[in-house]
Amino acid sequence: MSNTLQQEELARLDTVLAAGAQVLTPNYSSSAQLQNNWCKYALARQNSKIIETPTIAAIDLWLGKLWYELALHLDAPQLGWQVLEPAQELLLWRQVIRATDVGTFLLNIDGTAESTREALRLLQQWQITLPELHKHVRLTNSQDENPDDREIFLQWAKSFIELCQNKRVLTFSNTLHALLNLANKDAEVLASILPKKIWLWGFTDPPPIYVALFARFAELGADVRFWQAPNASPAARVVRCAHEDEECRAAVQWAVQTLKSNPDAAIGIICADPQAMAPKLDRMFAQMFPPDVPGLAYSCPVTRNLASQPFIASALQMMKLEQDHCDTLLLCQLLRSPWLRGAEQEADARAAMELQLRRRGELVTSMAGFREMCLQSGHPWYSPMLGAALLKLLQRKKPAKSSTNSTFFLKWWQEQWLLLLDEERLVATGNRALVRAWHKLQADMQKLVSLFAPGTLQEAQAIFKRLSQETHHAIINTSAPIQVTGPLASTGMRFTHVWCMQMTEQHWPSSEQHSPWLPLGLQKEARLPGSDPALALQKARSLLQQIMTSTQFEIVFSHALQADETPVRPSALLPQGLPFHVPELEMPGLHPAVKNFTNVLELLHDTSALPLPTELQHSGSSAVLADQAACPFRAFAKHRLKVKELPELSYGLSPSAVGECIHNALQNFWQVMQSSMQLHAADEDELATHISAAVISALLTVARRYPQTMTPRYHALEHERLCKLLVGWMQAEKSRGHFSVLANEEKLAWRFANLTLNLRIDRIDRNEDGSLTVVDYKTGQKTSQLWQEERPEKPQLLLYQTAVDAQQKYGPTTALLYAHINLKEQVYVGIGDSDQALPGIAFSAQKSVVLPSWELLKHHWTDSLQQLAQEYLDGRLVVDPLSRTTCDNCHLDSFCRIAERRLFR
Repeated sequence: MSNTLQQEELARLDTVLAAGAQVLTPNYSSSAQLQNNWCKYALARQNSKIIETPTIAAIDLWLGKLWYELALHLDAPQLGWQVLEPAQELLLWRQVIRATDVGTFLLNIDGTAESTREALRLLQQWQITLPELHKHVRLTNSQDENPDDREIFLQWAKSFIELCQNKRVLTFSNTLHALLNLANKDAEVLASILPKKIWLWGFTDPPPIYVALFARFAELGADVRFWQAPNASPAARVVRCAHEDEECRAAVQWAVQTLKSNPDAAIGIICADPQAMAPKLDRMFAQMFPPDVPGLAYSCPVTRNLASQPFIASALQMMKLEQDHCDTLLLCQLLRSPWLRGAEQEADARAAMELQLRRRGELVTSMAGFREMCLQSGHPWYSPMLGAALLKLLQRKKPAKSSTNSTFFLKWWQEQWLLLLDEERLVATGNRALVRAWHKLQADMQKLVSLFAPGTLQEAQAIFKRLSQETHHAIINTSAPIQVTGPLASTGMRFTHVWCMQMTEQHWPSSEQHSPWLPLGLQKEARLPGSDPALALQKARSLLQQIMTSTQFEIVFSHALQADETPVRPSALLPQGLPFHVPELEMPGLHPAVKNFTNVLELLHDTSALPLPTELQHSGSSAVLADQAACPFRAFAKHRLKVKELPELSYGLSPSAVGECIHNALQNFWQVMQSSMQLHAADEDELATHISAAVISALLTVARRYPQTMTPRYHALEHERLCKLLVGWMQAEKSRGHFSVLANEEKLAWRFANLTLNLRIDRIDRNEDGSLTVVDYKTGQKTSQLWQEERPEKPQLLLYQTAVDAQQKYGPTTALLYAHINLKEQVYVGIGDSDQALPGIAFSAQKSVVLPSWELLKHHWTDSLQQLAQEYLDGRLVVDPLSRTTCDNCHLDSFCRIAERRLFR
């Protein structure tokens, strides 16, 4: 960052530092900027690359250092107490609130903890004691009809302070009061370690506790002075924009142009709401700067909690791996995590493992089974690195789920992270701030062990997760020439050029809210923030004036005329008489790769066919022709490119597993019953017994693959449901003519040229006249079929008929039947040469059939199927859905981009 101070002021600062003075700033950003300015000046003046670290620090950091230094010289008990981090404070507040009757009814304990913590902080920093608060609460009770909130807060505050004393911990505001007390009690010791001179840089209106400390330091002999900054008179103007996005782009464009014309400029973009505007500004800066060095030129700090950082989110997910059974979706997320060791080396295998877990369809996966999968060599999901790490973790002592020491939980998690988490990859990214935050988070968790009683593993997990959610992390590049910041954060900072955004009546002055937990009269009397609109206006005016006088050359005020389609007015705090401008925006260019494009015409042959090699044999299932008929591109993607959709996980058995159960149960049943005559001869009890035995055998087969889903209770419910379903289905079976079952789940092959389709026919029946009926079970919803289509949308049953006739084992088929078996409908539909197999199926009565004979209809089916097979072998892959409904349940729409094609039709 360039120097934002004049040479005279830098020389004065150098003299002050050389005299041993301690320079304090209101915040970290201003201290970092001041250090950068002085270091640049000192390096140039001394002509040396090594200089002594300047005694410049943010006020809170220096007071914390003074607290720990005082502990080396005094034996006061409080000096040995732990100082809480903000996130730790919130956890204690949550504990206090939850322990009360009122807390059990709160819907938003997190928000309540945050607001009560802020209320107590205000009391402590404005030096208002709880007895004083109690007096105001009693006075308010006689006038206010609803004083309960203040009484509840008073009780909570007492409990919080008592809890802190019992746990021997302090909030930061407590340390300020303790410092003030020690300054009175042990004045000589504190005076001996205080710097002789203290210069306060950029302070405007510090809270009373700071003012009291500064005054006491002065009484102890320290020369405490406020640094008087020279008043600058920058050129000023106002920019009016149509909306906030235009305002952001105007500010970014101005900052970039200013930096190009003046490389030594220190530019500040001050937003009234930086958290809302920084993401937009960051995106627009990335468009304006070269993609290789965007972060070196600007800093857009967006504060996020640590739990939202992908690395730490993966670590939190790993904390649940100590269980015998783990949520399947959690395992799928971990398999996709780039922070799991071996992620790059085993990326393909872990993707295959996720697909396999989803295909199994169980919400919960056994960790023993998961480890076994990782080590199954010869399978596409073989992941030896992950499997070896899980085995090592298994050898370590697992924490008990019952009450135990929280230290043991943390130690076990750290061992787990060491084995599974790739921290070296995080270090390699260069994000040192996040690495430090991760280590500090673990240290803070260790400190929390003394604050909370030993609990269950789940309670420890919840505490650590809450701590990571309440701990915020922001990456601030203090050396960047363009700084995006907020009004309060800019206090003490100096810029050569400033753009003040959001200068509307909604943001300037900011809408400060008074604390709902404190009596309003007390807040007004103590002049607490948000208690008086006049006070807020005065502070906003003072802050705006400070920003102007701290800017050397140019300051731009901007405001939008519209926010979220609502007209807004400019702030009344805008300086009067300034010229205003409407920005001329330059829209961002295309991607840098476009610059390499040439205007040379290049002709490409766009083919819609990629034939399969004729010298090789190709195989598949009946789905090959079904997909080829529905859309050639679908067949190409699914059966040649092997594009697969990740199945969704849901409670219970998947529809395919239920369908398999019904198929197996019917196979078991007809292996015993064998004919319609036996079916008619059996009474209700005998029939129920056979169905129950068939269902039990089918469920046992499925239960082996779904051990977590098929619990005893679920198994019993599914048995009851399927038995009821099949008992009802037998009425449909009795509606047919006499038949005997020749084959169940018959395996046949359908061949054309070098394509072989492997089929599994659900059932083949022999009719009373010796002819054959092919039956296909359908457990989904009933759908209609046109029997003389040129491109049969449902070719499966037609393939069965052709394969059976070609085999010549049983004789020619004379009927094709769909058996629709579901709770909504249980009925046979189909087609045949006559009504012998089932009344009403004769082809002559079908409206969609115009061919005069059954044999001609079967020849038509053979020709249609062979045509589809030839298309597949020829590699026809155009996006050509059979109808608009074909795409409704297809997951390839983003691949084939059918929506774009329809858009331009």
